[in-house]
Amino acid sequence: MVGGIGGGSTWWARASGSRWGEAFAVLGLAGAVLLLARHLRPLTWELGGWLRFGSDLPAREPTLAIWLCLAVWAAVVAAVLADRPLVAAAAAWFGVSADALRLVLMSRWAGELAWWSILLALLLAGVLSVAALSRRTGSALLGRGRTALVVGAGVVAASAPMAESLLWVRDGGLLTLDLRRSAMLAGATYLVVAVLLLPAVAGGRPPVRRRVFALLLPILTLLVVAQLSFDQAFSGLIPAAGPLPSGIAGLAAAPALALLVLASGVAVVRFVERTHPADVAVPRP
Repeated sequence: MVGGIGGGSTWWARASGSRWGEAFAVLGLAGAVLLLARHLRPLTWELGGWLRFGSDLPAREPTLAIWLCLAVWAAVVAAVLADRPLVAAAAAWFGVSADALRLVLMSRWAGELAWWSILLALLLAGVLSVAALSRRTGSALLGRGRTALVVGAGVVAASAPMAESLLWVRDGGLLTLDLRRSAMLAGATYLVVAVLLLPAVAGGRPPVRRRVFALLLPILTLLVVAQLSFDQAFSGLIPAAGPLPSGIAGLAAAPALALLVLASGVAVVRFVERTHPADVAVPRP
């Protein structure tokens, strides 16, 4: 019987097993790098505007809450890269608390997208916790080359807002932005990040690769539905998609859909490995 996610009291044992544990570790590395990039994006946006417009564009001084979140998530990435899975998991849960504190202290950060940021932090902390049970980190599993691709994807995601300053148009004393071009820039950023991440997370043994995609697809489903529901610039990329649930309905619909995708992915993994047992006959490390 091929181990999978499920089975009542044995869930944690199976999830932290060799192949599932490796899949969680790979996604933990990618998630930590991208979440750090997400926290850096407001600062790089400010930097891009300052480089183009100078003192004409007043920059907001980063608050203590912003610096705290950056420091914590940078520590998570550093722990993963240093092959310290338990430290990474503990720091990630501290990062959840830091994000929650930021939400409380910064009223301008409040709103539905802010709650999605907390959800992402919780999701990543859970992924890193499962990876820590198997004493694995993504950097150790991927090696230097593939880890460099993940870090490169994070650099692209973090620095992309600097390019948005090129889309601003000065109209007298006002600055305007073409939302369509902003949506195209967002789409290009997602594409480049995906091109860098795909060979990094999809390499390695087929059993681990299958599990990576079984876990990755529901996460992507969650992110895409959230973006389409709450981000007008992103939803402008797919005008034919029509209106999606927002508010409480969106918060409930996206996780439910992601869980359905996860269950389907796990079922596919188990079916493939039952029908092709030779493909999973790999010695466990």
